[in-house]
Amino acid sequence: MTFSWRKITSMRVFDLKTLLAFRILIAALIGGGISIWILSLEFIVGTADAVRFPRGDQAQALTGALYFFQDHWHLPLFAIENTGFDLPVNLAFTDSIPLLALIFKPLSMWLSMPINYFGYWILICFVLQSVFFILILDQLRIRGLVPVISGAIMICLAPAMLYRFWLWHPALCGHFLLTAAIFGYLVADHWRSTHFVLFWGVELIAALWIHPYFLAMTYPVFMLAIMRRQGFAWHRQVIANKVILLVAVTAAIVLAGWIGGHIGAGFDSRAPSDGYGIYSMNLLAPFGAMGMSTLFPGGGYAQGTAAQIDGFNYLGAGVFFGSLLSLVVIYRDWSSHSVRVMMAVMETWPLLILVVLFALYSLSNRIYFADMLIAEYEVPGLILGLFDTFRASGRFFWIVYPLMVATIWWIVSRAFTPPKANVIILTIVGLQLIDTSSLRDAMASEKPPGEIAVSREWHELISRYHRIELYPPSHCTDDWDNIEDNFSLQLLAGYYGLSTNSVSSARLVVPCETRKAEAKVTALTPGKLVFFRRDVYGQDFIESRGWADSCDTRGQFYVCSSSGR
Repeated sequence: MTFSWRKITSMRVFDLKTLLAFRILIAALIGGGISIWILSLEFIVGTADAVRFPRGDQAQALTGALYFFQDHWHLPLFAIENTGFDLPVNLAFTDSIPLLALIFKPLSMWLSMPINYFGYWILICFVLQSVFFILILDQLRIRGLVPVISGAIMICLAPAMLYRFWLWHPALCGHFLLTAAIFGYLVADHWRSTHFVLFWGVELIAALWIHPYFLAMTYPVFMLAIMRRQGFAWHRQVIANKVILLVAVTAAIVLAGWIGGHIGAGFDSRAPSDGYGIYSMNLLAPFGAMGMSTLFPGGGYAQGTAAQIDGFNYLGAGVFFGSLLSLVVIYRDWSSHSVRVMMAVMETWPLLILVVLFALYSLSNRIYFADMLIAEYEVPGLILGLFDTFRASGRFFWIVYPLMVATIWWIVSRAFTPPKANVIILTIVGLQLIDTSSLRDAMASEKPPGEIAVSREWHELISRYHRIELYPPSHCTDDWDNIEDNFSLQLLAGYYGLSTNSVSSARLVVPCETRKAEAKVTALTPGKLVFFRRDVYGQDFIESRGWADSCDTRGQFYVCSSSGR
């Protein structure tokens, strides 16, 4: 028996379930390996200082998780009642990935110590991203070894997903939910009703309990999947079956939202949503990397306003090359490919229309080309309320990347012989690897720990108290240095289980005038440590309270307690 690399790399005998399992295993290993390669094993297991004492929004997320682990069980499930804060706090609004927190809480309680699960979460994101993409390729009958391995790598190089981590938004790295939704759509008419309900129930509840934006992006795909079942026949029995599936899954989502506290339980205290048209995608966003591309440096033209950083949707050099090649192939050989292409369009046209609608939504009602506002229109009031709830519209373009990669793989595998297709696919992946190297380097190197949170001196100070108060508290200052310091102090309070008057949470209405008045009357009781920002509360304020001997200067704060300096 002779060894043939060509035969191995063009393997097509993957119809057996055991070999599908083998491909899934390969995809999982590749996804996990890429996450460790980019971030390090120390980061994944949660021992790196950048994970234990993060900055920015991730400090908020970890703080929420720490309080949740130390709180008792109750309903709503994700409500946090042990912060000492006088407003409702819910894990769903601290970007703490409630689903993972729920899984790890029993273990944390058993070990009597918090578990930093955010590194494991990144590992899970890469693994499942690869696995679900290989399942998509299986539905497209792309089962060769090179396309499978290359596809598992390519899907993990989605710039928008990598960029979210760079922004310290781990919860929004769950792009596998979008890839899973595409897979669920493709197989919708193959499954029994029980399997369909089980898959989509788990998918959509997981999306809600990871980040509500993912629910907003996957629920429309679920509705299309229902339409796909039994085709578009509309006789009475078919309609009844579709309605039953829709009601069953939707009811499960609503129940999960009530149990978790996404619905009711203080939700009315949240800030009115606004901002649609601000956190949008630029028309040039797919082509401009905002400084995060190796092959195409610059790309700042893709950001018309400061807030459009949230609409980062660069596709990458590999996707550019693959897309251009695919268009050339179809145009050159339209006569031989037209039937196959038209059949594919007819098979997926509802999903394609949804993607177009998502793309339009991502641009918002204020459309920018570079820094030029080229179009603006009014959104009706009733619709605007919903749009404002999911105001970061640029995120809705994320589903385009897995669809484009799958389409490129499908066209290349159909238009070329296996050896040529393998060379082309490897070239695409190579370009993407090179082009995203700057972004991957930034992910690993631009994550310093918070200066206060990592300091042993600050740990020793705060661990001696049972309550801290911050003035001004979070949500009552626009100064980023003040916000960053508050994040670190709140994180330390979470580690030591201290009550506090300052909690960071999405869209929370904090009565800042009341907090300002509280600063003038708060007392230095035993066990309480009070922080006053020096550039807001000067020495005159400290002396007016008669606390000259009770306060010390540490960094940007006056730190005051009943025990004095």
